[in-house]
Amino acid sequence: MKINILKDTSLIFIGALIAFLFVPLFMIGSSPDDYNFIDVELFYKTAILYSIIIGTLFSLVNIVLQLFKLNKISTFIIYFLLTWIIVSGFIFSVSASTGMVDPENNPIKFINVVIVFVVSLMFSIISLTAFKKYIQIFLFIVVITSTLPALISINNSDSLKLSSGDHPSLQLSNKKNILVISFDGMPGEVVSNIIKNNKDYSNDLKDFIIFENAVSQAPATAASLIGDIYGIQDYKTKGNDIFTVRKTLKNEGLLSKITSKHIKDSFQYGYSTEYEMKKMEILSPVVKVQQKSDTFSFFKYPIIRMFTSYGLNTLNWKESVLPFKQYLVKGDTVLEVTEKLKHHNGADWDKKGILTLNLFDSFVSDISVLDKDISLRYLHLTFTHFPVDYDAECNYRSDDKIWYDDNQNEKGIRNQDICAVGKFIGFLGKLKELEIYSNSLIIFKSDHGKPTDFYSKPPYNLKINDHAIWGYSRYRPMLMIKDFEANRQNPTFKSELVLLNDIAKTICEESGADTDCQIFNGVNLLGDSLINDEPYFIYVVKDAKGSFNYPTHISVKIPSRKNTLLQEMEESDLISLSK
Repeated sequence: MKINILKDTSLIFIGALIAFLFVPLFMIGSSPDDYNFIDVELFYKTAILYSIIIGTLFSLVNIVLQLFKLNKISTFIIYFLLTWIIVSGFIFSVSASTGMVDPENNPIKFINVVIVFVVSLMFSIISLTAFKKYIQIFLFIVVITSTLPALISINNSDSLKLSSGDHPSLQLSNKKNILVISFDGMPGEVVSNIIKNNKDYSNDLKDFIIFENAVSQAPATAASLIGDIYGIQDYKTKGNDIFTVRKTLKNEGLLSKITSKHIKDSFQYGYSTEYEMKKMEILSPVVKVQQKSDTFSFFKYPIIRMFTSYGLNTLNWKESVLPFKQYLVKGDTVLEVTEKLKHHNGADWDKKGILTLNLFDSFVSDISVLDKDISLRYLHLTFTHFPVDYDAECNYRSDDKIWYDDNQNEKGIRNQDICAVGKFIGFLGKLKELEIYSNSLIIFKSDHGKPTDFYSKPPYNLKINDHAIWGYSRYRPMLMIKDFEANRQNPTFKSELVLLNDIAKTICEESGADTDCQIFNGVNLLGDSLINDEPYFIYVVKDAKGSFNYPTHISVKIPSRKNTLLQEMEESDLISLSK
C-alpha cells in the first residue's frame, strides 16, 4: 500500500504542477508580449505554492481512500483529473476566448467540455487496465510537446526578461540625444503664463523656444501623437480608425522612412508599439506593486481555461486566495497615493494615468549614460490628463471631494501645470548632472489642450458643433524646444502659428538620420523661417454626440497658416462655434 500511495502522490503533485506551472507557461508562450506585465519571480513562487497546496490536499484525500481499500476509485479519480487538466489546459480549453470580460464571467465552451469529459472518462477507465502505461505515455507527450515550444518562445522574447534599472531604454548617449517629453492635455497659454510669471522657471527654461501659437491636429491623444511621427497629412484618407491608419502608412512604405527606423537606439513609452519602436522599461514602486498584483491575478485565467468560470467561482478566488496574495506580494511599500486612489472622486479610467507621475520620477532617477552615437526617446505620460488630480506641489488630492470639486477649472489647471513644469525642470537638472544637457535636443509638449468646460471665457470656452467638451481649447497645446548646444539668457517666445505635426520634420532634419526628410510636410521648428503656406488638417467632432474616438471626427482642411486657428474655424463650413 505504501508503494501505491507514493506513486499516486507523485502523480497528484505532477498534475498540480502541470495545472499551475506548465499550463500557465503554455499560455504565456503562445504570445509572450501579451504577458509583459508578469513579475517572473512572483510567477514561479505562486505556481509552486499553489502546486504544493493543491497537491497536498488531494494527496490526503488519496491516503484516506487507500486506507479504506478504495484503490480503484482513487486511481480512477487521479487519472480523470490528470487527463482533464492536460486535455483542457493544452488542447481544448473549456472557456471561450473573449475580450474585456472578467474571468469570473467568462463564457463556457460547451462542446469542449463534452470532449474533455469523454476523453477523461475513457482514459480513467483504461487506467484500471493493463494499458495504463499507454495513457501515461500519451499524456507525457502532450505535456512535453506543448511546453517545450512555449519555453523556447518565452526565452526568445524580451517581454519576460527580468528588468533592471539599467535597461537600454534608460541609457542615453554621451554624444547626442533627441528627447520628446509629452504630458497629456497641458494648455499652451497656461504654461506660457506660468513661465513668464516665475523668474526661477524662466531661468531654468532660458534655452527653450516657447511657441505660444501651437496647434494640435486632433482633440484626442492617439490621432495627435501620430503627427509627431509622420508629420502633416490628412490621416482620414488613410482609414477611419487609428489602427487602420497606421497599417495603411506601413503598407505605403512610410513606416520604413520615419526617423526612428534610422536611429537604432530608439524607444518609446505611451506612443504606440505599432510604430515598431521598442517600449521603454521604466520601473517604479507603484508599477512594481501593480505588476505583482497583476501576476497573482493572472492565475485566474489558467483556472478558467481548465475548469471554467464555475471552477473559479467555486474556489471563491477573491476571498480564499487573499491571504496568499498578501503573503506573496509583501515586501514592497505601496505608495500613499495608491491607498488614496481607493477614495478617488474622478472616473475609474483616470486612476491608471495618475500613477504615471511616479513613473516619470522613476524614469528621471534611473537615467544613465553610455558611449553611443545618438539616442531617440518619445515619452507620453497622462498624469496631467483631465480631471485635475494634483496640486501645485504635485500632491495627489482627488481623494478629497471638496478639493476635487473646487479645482476642475482654470485655477486647477494652472496649479497642476505648475507641478508638471516643475517635474520637467527636475528632468533637465538630471541631464545637467549627467553632463548631457547641452548635447540634447529636447522637446516638451502636450498632445492637446483641456476640455472646453474647464473655461469660463472665450475663445477657450467655445464649443465645436455644439459638443460639450471638445471645443476650441482642445487644439491649443503646449510646445517648446531646446536645440543642441543652446545657451541663451532668456527663453524665446514665438507667436507664429506652428503645428505639433512639425515635430516630425524637425527631428528628422536635426537628427542627421539617413532618410529623406522631404517626406514630412511642415517646417523645421528650429529653422530660419516658420512661414509655411501649405494646407494642414484638423479633426473635429461631427456633432454633439462625438467623443475622443477618432471615427467620430471629421477632417477639416485649413488652407494655410496665414490666419489664426480661431479665424479659420469661424470661416469653416464644417465648424460651428458656440458658447
